[in-house]
Amino acid sequence: MKSDFLKLSNGEVLAYRFKKISEKEKNLILIHGNYATSFIWEDLASSLDDFNIYCPDMRGFGKSTYKNRAKNISDYAMDLLEFIEKLSLKNISICGWSLGGAVAMEMAKVLNQKLSNLILLSSISSRGYKSIYSDFISINSSLKNIMPFSIDFLEDLNPFQNLNNFAPYYEDYKKFFRDYLFNIKNPHGEFLDELTREMLLQKNNVDIWEAMTNFHFSDEDIEKIKAKIFMVYGDRDKIISKEEIRENIEAFKERAEVFIFKDSGHAPFFDKKGKCIKLLEKVL
Repeated sequence: MKSDFLKLSNGEVLAYRFKKISEKEKNLILIHGNYATSFIWEDLASSLDDFNIYCPDMRGFGKSTYKNRAKNISDYAMDLLEFIEKLSLKNISICGWSLGGAVAMEMAKVLNQKLSNLILLSSISSRGYKSIYSDFISINSSLKNIMPFSIDFLEDLNPFQNLNNFAPYYEDYKKFFRDYLFNIKNPHGEFLDELTREMLLQKNNVDIWEAMTNFHFSDEDIEKIKAKIFMVYGDRDKIISKEEIRENIEAFKERAEVFIFKDSGHAPFFDKKGKCIKLLEKVL
């Protein structure tokens, strides 16, 4: 894919990869997850030729800037809505993976009739992501209620916004990818090395956890989505729990067509690339 940059009205500059096929009118927006960038889509995009593809690095990720802190999923969604508007994209489908699923939900609510298809790929739950960061937020809130003028101890985590400061050992990240993200099928060394290098560019490590933890997409929000909705999960996902998968399926009820890929982990587009391609080509 080719790459470029786009400046937004809030001063942020989004890096993005794209594959434009001039005679095609359909546009697919691929939104990465946490601890990832648009690079994660390179392999899948190389096999898709039926539509134009746009893969942005969200604010704070990869080569995109992080001038304004963003602690709500809606902040990231608004960036990408402006991204779509500035590129004058029509006939749009959005595929959001993991964290990107939550961002895609928020975008779909706003785009309304302008969005054709919404694909939630190993998405976090519409009721937020359950993690240890939830405990930090609860403790912080309790302290604030008891001592209103106390220091916000979550601010003490700010040095860890840059992923390099959070866990500076390169091999630790590669192990994380192998054990949790690619627990079914391991990518070749060069791909994994580049994925790790891209991951280490992240500049919003603390804020994005708060955004995921506090995310809530209500039943009323779901009703505002007019696009066709497709939900895809792997049956051996180590990032999204079975409880969260069930929670999301129940929240969307009959609005979403659900696919559970057997022998697939958190990255179905890698573990079951052929099935993902067939699904995308069928629904788009």
